[in-house]
Amino acid sequence: PGTGIEAQFQGKSVFLGLSDAAYPRLSEEIRSQVQNWVSNAKEAMIALLMVGNDLFLFRFTDPVRTDTVQLI
Repeated sequence: PGTGIEAQFQGKSVFLGLSDAAYPRLSEEIRSQVQNWVSNAKEAMIALLMVGNDLFLFRFTDPVRTDTVQLI
């Protein structure tokens, strides 16, 4: 997968992508917190949106449907 996207919007730097790609952009303190959240996310995927100094985390999950075996 790609590492994310970057842009400038209204004079602010914007990044949207997976946590691994965002780590170099984060302070050590924030990186540690994010790594903790990611490690506790288990089967979820964590994406980060950074707008200037503001950080937003998105947690995505897609559970396996109970009828998956029948579909395959």
